[in-house]
Amino acid sequence: MKKNTSVLLFGVLALLPLSVHAAKSEGINTTTVSVDCNKGQSVNDAIKKVTTPGSTILVSGICNENVLIPSTLDQVTIDGQGTAEIHGLNDDSSTVWIRGSEITLKGFNLITGNRFGVNIGRAAWGEIIDNTISGNRNGVLLTGSSFGRLLGNNITGNVNGVVATETSSARIGIKAGFITPEPIDSNTISNNTGHGVLVTRASSARILQNEINSNGRHGINVQNNSHASLGLNDISSNGTFGINVYDTSSVNLSNEGNSDPTYNTITLNSVGGIQCGSNSSVSGQLSI
Repeated sequence: MKKNTSVLLFGVLALLPLSVHAAKSEGINTTTVSVDCNKGQSVNDAIKKVTTPGSTILVSGICNENVLIPSTLDQVTIDGQGTAEIHGLNDDSSTVWIRGSEITLKGFNLITGNRFGVNIGRAAWGEIIDNTISGNRNGVLLTGSSFGRLLGNNITGNVNGVVATETSSARIGIKAGFITPEPIDSNTISNNTGHGVLVTRASSARILQNEINSNGRHGINVQNNSHASLGLNDISSNGTFGINVYDTSSVNLSNEGNSDPTYNTITLNSVGGIQCGSNSSVSGQLSI
């Protein structure tokens, strides 16, 4: 009987549900849900249990799934705690698709495997912090009038590192909007086979104090009626130009709104430092 009881207990442990902890802060009930993908639990299942702004999903293990964060979620953090990984299963989809508002995705050791590593789309708002994003067609995609802030990420080994398109707005390395002086948490965007950063189709980006190096094409490519402001970046050893601007687009080589010098270092790019054409403009100061 003891032996049979032990086997039964093991089976029960294997099927334990997600751990849900409710807390009350400033009169608002928040939820913390713990997910261990190595025990067969799912981030998508955890998302269904979270409805309150300010809630957190703590993820551990290797998660083999495509994660969808729906438009109904607001102010939710999904935390990989520095070790968790998400491996997308559908090659033509997004490993993580953020459609909610003020969603924070942080601390994942690896996000990999799909057409888009992280997709912030359909007028969504996402903050992407301290992740490694690799092995995707586009590491981070912002589309459909979305906003994204990228801090402290290692975006490497994709085709394009970061893409902002369809009137979207990216803040790359900027922690606190337009505050001066601005807190900065640099990203490394390197060794992607295409562009390091692509800003296109009437989109904008503020790119401050990042390492944008050794990408296969341009370090930063701004095109199709788009604009970018750059400050204190190291843009070097890219496969064509460090910065390419064309098709009625513009680049300001300074941190707009801050009068302090914010030179970029643009060096050792294979074809040249900056190319500008097709009714486009580049302004500001730089170190080449």
